[in-house]
Amino acid sequence: DRAVDGASFAADLDRALAALAIDKVHIVGHSMGGAIAVYFAHWQPERVASLTLIAPAGFGSEINAEFIDGFVRAQRRREMQEVLSLLVHDPSLVSRAMVEDVLRYKRLDGVQAALETLAREWFPNGIQREGLADMATHLKMPVQIIWGRDDRIIPPAHAEALAGHVPVHILDEA
Repeated sequence: DRAVDGASFAADLDRALAALAIDKVHIVGHSMGGAIAVYFAHWQPERVASLTLIAPAGFGSEINAEFIDGFVRAQRRREMQEVLSLLVHDPSLVSRAMVEDVLRYKRLDGVQAALETLAREWFPNGIQREGLADMATHLKMPVQIIWGRDDRIIPPAHAEALAGHVPVHILDEA
C-alpha cells in the first residue's frame, strides 16, 4: 500500500524532474497539486524558482465535502455533470465530452480505489487534513496565490487570511 500524503507526492515530483534532467522549476499547483507543490518547495527550496498556487488544498480545514464525495461516487453522466459544475463559475463550460472523459478515466483499473484512498486520507470526515498555510508563508522563493472569489470547493477566505504574507490575487467571476 503506497503512501498518499503530500511528502510522497513531492518525492514523485522529484523523481519525475530527475528523470527529465530538470534542475530548477517554476511550479504552478492547483488544489491538491498546490499542496504537493508547497511540500516540494519546502523540501527542495533550491530547486524551485517560484511557486504559484491556484486555490491550493490544505490552507484551512473547510472544503466542500459534497464535491469530494460526489466526485468519488459519481458513475453516471448526470451525477458527474452536477459535480463538475461546482468547479466552474459558468456551468455551461462543463461539456458532455468533459463529463465522458472524466467518467472514462474513473473506469481505468485502480482509479476508483485510488480516489477513495485520496479522499479518505486528504479530506477525512469532510475536513482538510493538511495545514500548509504557515509553511507556504515561510518559503524563500517568490510565492503567489490565485483564487476565485466564487470558489465552491475551497473558500477564498483561506487565501485572504494570507494577504499580508504573500501576494494574493482574488479573481471575480471565477
